[in-house]
Amino acid sequence: MDSIADSDHTTLKQIGIALDGNIPGYVLNSHMLDKEATAGLSDNEFADDVRRLFPITSPADTWLSAAYFSKNAEACGYRDDYRACVAGRLRTAARIYGIEKDVNALTTSFSKQAADAHPEDDDANYGWVNGAERKYPMFDAEGVKLAASHFSTYMYRYPANMRTKVAATIVTKAEAYGVPLTNPSIRKEAHLGMPRRDTLMAELLERAKLVRDPEASLKIAEINSLVAVCDMPELVANLEKIATVLDIVDVATGMDRQYGKKLLAPAEFLYDIDMKQADAMADDAVYLGNDVFSLTKLAELDADDYAAALGDDFVTRIKSASGTVSREKLGDELNSLPTPDKNALKSHLRAKYA
Repeated sequence: MDSIADSDHTTLKQIGIALDGNIPGYVLNSHMLDKEATAGLSDNEFADDVRRLFPITSPADTWLSAAYFSKNAEACGYRDDYRACVAGRLRTAARIYGIEKDVNALTTSFSKQAADAHPEDDDANYGWVNGAERKYPMFDAEGVKLAASHFSTYMYRYPANMRTKVAATIVTKAEAYGVPLTNPSIRKEAHLGMPRRDTLMAELLERAKLVRDPEASLKIAEINSLVAVCDMPELVANLEKIATVLDIVDVATGMDRQYGKKLLAPAEFLYDIDMKQADAMADDAVYLGNDVFSLTKLAELDADDYAAALGDDFVTRIKSASGTVSREKLGDELNSLPTPDKNALKSHLRAKYA
């Protein structure tokens, strides 16, 4: 992880503590780069120009990158030769910016701490820590692979909060060591994803039928009714609450004993779509009321469909120079339509294509 991935500054706080707060003023007074800002940078503006990690575009960014690299280089899983290459690029940038003394000081500090530390003493290297109990040690890539394999086999023996914590740690460690996770259930149990509305509603309906407790069945039916009408951003924002309710119901009724057999665990359908796929879907999504349409598919419709619902002026605004419907123009126009016009278009499309 570098400063860009550390969006909540958790690692930066750890760096500050490790260095006893000795962070240079030019770093404290700087504005940290974010993903949007680094998207336009060239590869050679990163110390790791292959993975595009550790930006070196300014004195502050170089110091931060050196700090994150010093703290996380082991977790990145670099080969010795490539690790030396990245470290060398950081030293060169520090020399160019005249901050070599500052970078050498933090590097020395972290080197000393690493020499004195033992991975087995660090709670962060375990998937689960509860007092003296430690489970799922992950000190290196091989440990991550073993943890992922064991968790895949035994995850449903653990309560929901433990599954979430262990899965989230496995995902974090897998990213740090470059270990691919072949079981999507680990990502889902880490609560990384979003649901498909139709699948979620179908699973909730099935649960409502299976639950013998009328009160529990009613509660699930109420959730299903809310899922049907709320928009997707609101639904995603409330997934944790839904997961908590389902866990309480499943444990109370004994349905949790059927996970992986006759019943899907809540995470399997609450976090079904991974975030990369979700981002792609979000870029292609157009909301007409509470219904979501694919912008790509809408752009493939004949212009007469839009003329019938919204008039010829609308068609003029969405056409490209070649006379076809422009996906980009259509997206801009649909997103800015007033609600009555969105409903009119939705009604027309349903009547014609349903």
